[in-house]
Order: sequence, then C-alpha cells, then structure tokens
Amino acid sequence: ADDDDADEKVSVSDTTMSAPPEREKAYRKPSYEPYVGFKLLDPVDPKSNPYSLTVTGNMETRYFAFVRSKDTAVDNSGAVQSIRNLNLFEISRFMLTFYGFVGTPNVTYNFSLFATTTGDPFTLVGGAGYIFGDFLHLQIGVFKVPGTREWTESYKFHFGVDRSMVTTFLRPNISPGLFADGKMGKHGTYQAAIANGANGSTYNASRPTANFAYVFSPLWEPMGPYGMGFSDVEYHARPAVRLGGTGLVAPKADVSDTADGNPENTILRLSDGTELAKPGAL
Repeated sequence: ADDDDADEKVSVSDTTMSAPPEREKAYRKPSYEPYVGFKLLDPVDPKSNPYSLTVTGNMETRYFAFVRSKDTAVDNSGAVQSIRNLNLFEISRFMLTFYGFVGTPNVTYNFSLFATTTGDPFTLVGGAGYIFGDFLHLQIGVFKVPGTREWTESYKFHFGVDRSMVTTFLRPNISPGLFADGKMGKHGTYQAAIANGANGSTYNASRPTANFAYVFSPLWEPMGPYGMGFSDVEYHARPAVRLGGTGLVAPKADVSDTADGNPENTILRLSDGTELAKPGAL
C-alpha cells in the first residue's frame, strides 16, 4: 500500500481485534469428547503445530460397612489376625490425567495424579514415550505392570463394581520401568514391560534385589474388536472372541517385612489374604 493509504481513516468494524487467519486455524477451539477428555490444545495440523494437551479425570466413591461375626481369624501361616468392624465413606479412586504430544506427534507424554483414601494418599504415575509405528509405542516411566489379563484393562470399564477377586489377589502393582505396546499382525496386540519389580512403586535404589520383572501379554481377536473392559458388555451382531495370556517373571528376595512397608511382598497373596512371601504361608 502507498503511504497515503496508510493515512486513511478506517471504521470501527475494521479495527476489531482478532487473531490472524493462519493462527486461528492452527488450533481448534477447546472441546470435550467422550472417552477422550477435554481437548485444551488440539492442533489442526499436528506436523505444523506439534503440541497437544488433553485433560481427563474421574472420581469413584463408596460407602463401606462390615460387621464381624468373630474377633480373630487364623491365616494360612498360622498367625492370628484381628478382625475389626468397618463403617466409613471412601474415595476409592480419584484420577486427574494430562496427556498429548510435544515437538512431534511421535513424542508422547501421559501423567496422572492418583489419589485414594484406602492407601497412600497421592501417587504420581506416567511418563514419556515414542511411537515408532503401529507395532511399537515405547515408554519410560511409572505404569501398571501388565501381569494379569484384567489388570491390563482400565478399572472404568468393569463388568461389576470392581476388579475380580482373582485379579485382586494375583495382580502386580505399579513400577518404574520400560513399557511397550503395539499391534501384532492384523488382529493381534500386545503389552510388555521390563520393570523394577512386580510391585516396585516405592522401592527404587533401595529395593532388596537387583532383579527385574519381565512381562509379556499378547492378545488376539480374530473376529474383530471384542470391546472395552474385562467382560463383553457391548452388543455384537456377530460372535466376538478374545484370546490372550500373560507371562510374568519377577524373581525377588524371600522376605516379608510388611511392617517396614516393603511393597514387593504385600501385593501377591493367597486366597485368605496371607502374603505370599510370609514364612509358613505355603
């Protein structure tokens, strides 16, 4: 434009404050999508604007009452355990999650603040990873060790009120480590991990052994997607089949110091609640 053009008066409508067109198109307006969360930073073109942020959260509460019929019980090791009445409200799960990618869609992050009134009040889980392709998403951080079939599914999609009893007694917990997941062929997927332990949530350099836990959990759905959750609660017009398994090897010290809060020996239990590594339990 000429200098004369720059001196011309403009109307109020011409001076309306707005972002340049190219900036308006860089990111979509914040929105909510079911099962995804609140998309706060959602790029139109992830390659040109490789930053995203989605926030999601949920809370699970319950009232818990238990009336004992006797004062004590003898566990599998022969120890006498006291039984007490319970009458309380619980925040069984509270989770606030932030996830997305940064720098490139292949570099991912996922961090969650987990809280509960039934155990440690706050736990930070999550980490960062890289997507090599559909066959491999590799992450380093603190995640659930995928040691049982139901443990690999989110608790938000349970068939009942909570996880099954067998998962409660046999599952591992969370641990720092390397975690991988991806596709295997046309109908298969997998989860794998090399972690500090089956339950290394608070034990790191001070853990009692130098052994790692190794986990591999493949899944095959030859007739198409089975659906979310441990049980098939979705409607299928045709049969849906899910085949899979989990292998976990986690050598650890044969100790039971629950008074000191050793997490490697308080998760895996026998059917009556006795810690697996407790002397005399077997």
